[in-house]
Amino acid sequence: YVYKRQHQKIMKTNSKNLRELVRKELNPVYLFFAEESIQLTSLTDLVLLAAKDSNFDEKTTYVVSKDTDWSFLDSNNENLDLFGSKKIIEIKLLGSGPGNKGSKAIKEYSLVPDPNKLLIISAEGLDKKSQSSVWSKSLEKNGIMVVENPIPLNSMPKWIQDQAELSNMKVENEAAILLSEKTEGNLLAATQEIMKLSLLYPDKEIGLEEMEACISNLSLIHI
Repeated sequence: YVYKRQHQKIMKTNSKNLRELVRKELNPVYLFFAEESIQLTSLTDLVLLAAKDSNFDEKTTYVVSKDTDWSFLDSNNENLDLFGSKKIIEIKLLGSGPGNKGSKAIKEYSLVPDPNKLLIISAEGLDKKSQSSVWSKSLEKNGIMVVENPIPLNSMPKWIQDQAELSNMKVENEAAILLSEKTEGNLLAATQEIMKLSLLYPDKEIGLEEMEACISNLSLIHI
């Protein structure tokens, strides 16, 4: 779910609507929680696409470890940018939170976000307590937080259809069920097949016949 705090009012929507949300307005901060990297990549790509249209051309990615120097969030440590160039800062948390130093840096940054920066924090495999931690709550006040739950097998066909829709493609129920069975809950494999389908059948509804033709070699790949 997505939570946005604006003028003391919280707007709630689901991640499927994030595309329209970022088209209307870019927030200074985005915080994404998910179990799998492919879920985070999907969310991040939507923001990056909108950011490009808003002239955010430079992106720096930080993969957080216990030795991370968080001074990159301190605007006092940067040289004055006379041209006011817009920059994207992407922070990746893998399996654990930002730690004490990182939490402090994030909280301080969230109080006065830099208008020429777009902060995207993706948290992969963090426990549920992290979603209500002080640092995540401080970000939520000035941006958008999305929590992507794990996709159970019985929800895979619907997830496949939603992902296909993001690629402007419609997948029929039977076709989505077949792809779900063949990929056995592997979101990355399913995403790759959806991308292949979008290239093979642009602007066409994907039925059982098209899906069978596309994934006929999938079982051979897994052998």
